[in-house]
Amino acid sequence: MNKHKTLIHRISTFSLSGLLLSMSTSAYAAKPIDYLTSLKTSLDSSGLDTSTSVLDTVLLIVKAFLGVVGLISLILIIYGGFLMMTSNGNEENIKKGRDIIFWAIIGVVIILSSLGIIQYIDTLF
Repeated sequence: MNKHKTLIHRISTFSLSGLLLSMSTSAYAAKPIDYLTSLKTSLDSSGLDTSTSVLDTVLLIVKAFLGVVGLISLILIIYGGFLMMTSNGNEENIKKGRDIIFWAIIGVVIILSSLGIIQYIDTLF
């Protein structure tokens, strides 16, 4: 019985931390859009040529794609936590939720690595 309470406590803590992470990530995700809007406004008012190159357009599309994939990964992490929370001790559902969370975290690592590479390429050109 004590192991059951410990497992529920760990799952609850993990789910709460996932919820807090998602809340902080969603607040951060809106900031780049505001930054791009203010940057565009200041460039328009400066009188400079605001035409973008093909590389800038491709980088913007790739960054937007990575943002969408990151959002999907976040939803998968929440779903995996939900499966674990509602498993009622069913080991199969706990393992399924754990696997979903594991692979979603691997996806987040790949996304962040890709974003780092894109940022590096953006600074080169």
